[in-house]
Amino acid sequence: MSVGAQIFRGLRAGWRFLLRDPNAVHLVEDSSADVWISFLGPLLALPIYALHFALVPHPGEVNVGWFHYISVFLLGFCLSRLIWPVVITIIGPLHRRQAFMARYIAAYNWSIPFQMMILFATVAILSVSAMEPATKAMIIICSYGLVMLYHSFIVNSVWRIRGRPAFMIALSEFFIVKFVLGITLLRLG
Repeated sequence: MSVGAQIFRGLRAGWRFLLRDPNAVHLVEDSSADVWISFLGPLLALPIYALHFALVPHPGEVNVGWFHYISVFLLGFCLSRLIWPVVITIIGPLHRRQAFMARYIAAYNWSIPFQMMILFATVAILSVSAMEPATKAMIIICSYGLVMLYHSFIVNSVWRIRGRPAFMIALSEFFIVKFVLGITLLRLG
């Protein structure tokens, strides 16, 4: 299968997971080759991430050069997209979830462009709206909740973990990725 066809199949799987289609799991293979090609998913999300990064206000004033700013941005992106697959390959076997590990990582990676679209659409709409800051914060929290439910559905579809444990995996990913992004973005100040 060509790389273009694999990308299309992966994005189709990510879209069908977003629509909560339980058969989307069959579009993602449980192979190391599929995992490696799935890292194109986060790469495709890079432009969306850049727009999101540009729209989100940064705490304090940033007085660094463009090279430093772009380097920190790219470092944050790469670390935030690589940390969860590394963490889950370590903790997954501890919970007897080594079966379908490659399928889970591939499905997760193909979901990244859609996760970023949800978050970017939220921030873009809120950046032009005249709402109270508390209302904006609540809407952003809701969009993160939607992304976590999306991730929970992937956990459920691939590993058959339901309910609270699936949501806790998604919540763990959220906090680990946000922690890594926060530590990285400290380099801007």
